[in-house]
Amino acid sequence: VESLTVLKDAAAVALYGHEGINGVLYAIWRPLKSDVTIEHYWLGDTSKTIGTTQTVRDQRVNTTYTYDEADIISGYTYAYTDPSTVTVNSDASKNKIKLYYRKNVTVEIEGNSVFGVYTGQSQTASGYQVKSISDSGYSANDIAFDGGTDTVSRINAGESKMPLAKGDFSNTNDNYKVTFNVTPGKISISKAPLVIKAGSGEKQYDGPPLTVHEFEVVSGLAAGDEVVSVTFDGSQTNVGVSANYAKDAVFADPDDANNYNVSYIPGTWNVTKAALVITADSASKYYDGTALTETGYSVKGLAATAVLPAALKGSA
Repeated sequence: VESLTVLKDAAAVALYGHEGINGVLYAIWRPLKSDVTIEHYWLGDTSKTIGTTQTVRDQRVNTTYTYDEADIISGYTYAYTDPSTVTVNSDASKNKIKLYYRKNVTVEIEGNSVFGVYTGQSQTASGYQVKSISDSGYSANDIAFDGGTDTVSRINAGESKMPLAKGDFSNTNDNYKVTFNVTPGKISISKAPLVIKAGSGEKQYDGPPLTVHEFEVVSGLAAGDEVVSVTFDGSQTNVGVSANYAKDAVFADPDDANNYNVSYIPGTWNVTKAALVITADSASKYYDGTALTETGYSVKGLAATAVLPAALKGSA
């Protein structure tokens, strides 16, 4: 009772008529009030609260109280409220509104990668690994792979990424709010080492340059690939030894040029001295008191482009 007032005589009769002839006790009642408690729970363990429990003071008994906020709790994501409305009871222990939350967890997933060398055959990277989970209560068994593509293949040198994305995974444990961080795998194929050797040759000096436009693939060529030609640099004309250098290999499939790191082994050009024979002509006569002379001679082994020195054309 908030206040009591005694009314009598004319005032009581004026308000209550004949019934107030003996006076009236006028009471003002204070409304009965009670507290409402706002509690927070993790869905995975509703036996204990999380965060800060709130108390809403002095709510009128028998009135309806509604709580429509989604309180923020670090490390959790709001799920739902049940109940969100209570009829206020004079017993405060019955006035509870409960908010439920999922625990936040981060999962790191990495696609498998393969690093190979070009072979002319298809090479494949497939599958993935769960690298880390931020909460020990959550496990890889709670993760579903929803049928994305976790495979990538490649033949030629270069790199291809696996089309793996976070949308390919889903959470099967409703007690958690999961963020998937996905790193795609890849197939990376490096160029194969290819060794080509230039041909070698030898001859006696004969005037024209010595050239050998032959080569062999020593190692590294994949089955089905073909080197059709190379470019040769230089020649050897005079007596001596020099290197026969090859370069700029041309493949039957032009794309194969990007699949190899080509190295070249030089061949050898060797021009040796030619055998040159000069034979003086013979002559005869009867004695006549004068000297017998003959200036003619023959040459064997002289290159077509070579010229004998003038001194060889004197008397023999």
